[in-house]
Amino acid sequence: MEIFSSPQTNPFNASHPFGSSLLRSFSIEQDQFSARNTSFSTCNPVTKALPISLRFNQPPKVHVNTQPNKPNKVEDVLQQSKQFIKESKPKEASQLLESIIEKDSKDPNVLCQLSKACFKVSEVNSKDESWRKEWLLRGKEAAERAIEIAPDNYATHKWWAFNASALTPFQTVQEKVENVKKIKEAALKARELKPDDAATHYLLGRWEYNVASVGWFERRAAGLPSSTYQDALPHFLKAAEIKKNMLRNSVFLGKTYAAMDDAENANQWYQKALKNPVKNQIDQEMMNEARENSLINKE
Repeated sequence: MEIFSSPQTNPFNASHPFGSSLLRSFSIEQDQFSARNTSFSTCNPVTKALPISLRFNQPPKVHVNTQPNKPNKVEDVLQQSKQFIKESKPKEASQLLESIIEKDSKDPNVLCQLSKACFKVSEVNSKDESWRKEWLLRGKEAAERAIEIAPDNYATHKWWAFNASALTPFQTVQEKVENVKKIKEAALKARELKPDDAATHYLLGRWEYNVASVGWFERRAAGLPSSTYQDALPHFLKAAEIKKNMLRNSVFLGKTYAAMDDAENANQWYQKALKNPVKNQIDQEMMNEARENSLINKE
């Protein structure tokens, strides 16, 4: 389920937004989600990017950092990559993180940050399917490696879920159904490890919202659990309580209230969404949806 789509009719139709992204906007969530109950791919784009010396467990050559503006220590790399992401430069962040992975491919914090950066890069050119799929695969597999090393790090589960959910448009219906459950398990694990993370609550809200949008017959045929818009609402509200001015969370609060026939609250949240900055193509799509729906609710 891809966290950033808007399901409408038959979610198992390839042309349907939910069918093509089975939870397209976040979002994500049982308890014992770890490397042993998640099937991790052995074909790893991150590993492929490593030097041949690393692939065969031979000691890599150590390169001295001769560029004064390029951080060399892991802590400096992490700090600089966070700044790049904050400045909406995820590609630069991913390149920087991959440079340090060449020297240390087992640091879970670097791998987790790379997973996040790859997810962000995938949204830079979201209309290019090959671009999006490539970066999401890299992000998902970086998170898988991080989970193997540090299964108690909440962010590894969260970013695995974000990348996995966004990959669903490129999967078969059966793969989507299987991933729906894993995505929720990942989000629940992330919430267990860090209850006050706004993005995780948003992810859980998207999961409930998208499952609620599936018709009863399709949901039963796919073996999906039941869910309602009322189930999604507390997650979105909790995310808004923890972190204000989240564009996508505000849009989906508006959509949830609209689905519950509460036009007044729906319009309020659409209006709040319009006050947020746009950082990439998906943000722009969300902003357009908020603007269009707010006008409809005013009529």
